[in-house]
Amino acid sequence: MFLDNKYTKWYRSLVANRQANPLEGYVERHHIIPHSLGGTDDSDNLVAFSAREHYIAHLLLARMTTGHNQHKMIKAAWMMSCQTRDYKVNSRLYESLRKEHARLNGLEERRKKTSESMKKYHSVNRWTDEMRQKARETALSNASKPPARKKGKGTFSGKTHSEESKARISAARKAYWAKRKG
Repeated sequence: MFLDNKYTKWYRSLVANRQANPLEGYVERHHIIPHSLGGTDDSDNLVAFSAREHYIAHLLLARMTTGHNQHKMIKAAWMMSCQTRDYKVNSRLYESLRKEHARLNGLEERRKKTSESMKKYHSVNRWTDEMRQKARETALSNASKPPARKKGKGTFSGKTHSEESKARISAARKAYWAKRKG
């Protein structure tokens, strides 16, 4: 899939270095083998880069592939470049823009909070044996009950309106249609 060239070596070195030395603060999740090339969301295919490293990684991916895969990687790198009318964005400027954007939108704080809550969520076994047993018992007791009546259409089935109710319903319908027509 990847060419055996200096860009591939640099890319692997960049990934290995960041896996050995994780960053603190603002990071961007990068797929080592991109989705468009068959990569997955598994943790062994993800690495946390700084914005600058992430941009450089995509530039390297464009140089270490050929054919249709190279077109995909060039498009990804192009999209990250944020090219505008009069200037090109280099990796340092891209990083500073991304950090500033994250700060202004509170993304960094939200990411930290989400990360902490997910750690708590995954570290706690939310279902105790007692909770599982109660859920089983509830499911079994509900299975023996007759199904609940449907809400909405048909709930008035088998019943009749009083004459007063019929008159009010008729008047309301006539007013509705008169309003729609006129």
